[in-house]
Amino acid sequence: MKNSFESGKFFIAEQLGIPPLYAELWEFSNGPSIDDHVWHTFYELRPATEQEINVQVFDTVESLISKIRAVETWDETLSPHWDM
Repeated sequence: MKNSFESGKFFIAEQLGIPPLYAELWEFSNGPSIDDHVWHTFYELRPATEQEINVQVFDTVESLISKIRAVETWDETLSPHWDM
């Protein structure tokens, strides 16, 4: 997966269908901040705990990997923050 990411670690959440984090960031910072940008990183990938399984699931591992491999160019314009 890292080979497909920008600089080996950055991706556009919206391009993979992953919920972006800007809403949570805005809640903590009271609006846009220097940390509000289009790029996301994975902290870790691990099996979900039983408690986490009860939370909304957005994709399967197989589908996520397929989406990552299909990316030829990361499209910053998919994020509402692309021009910040």
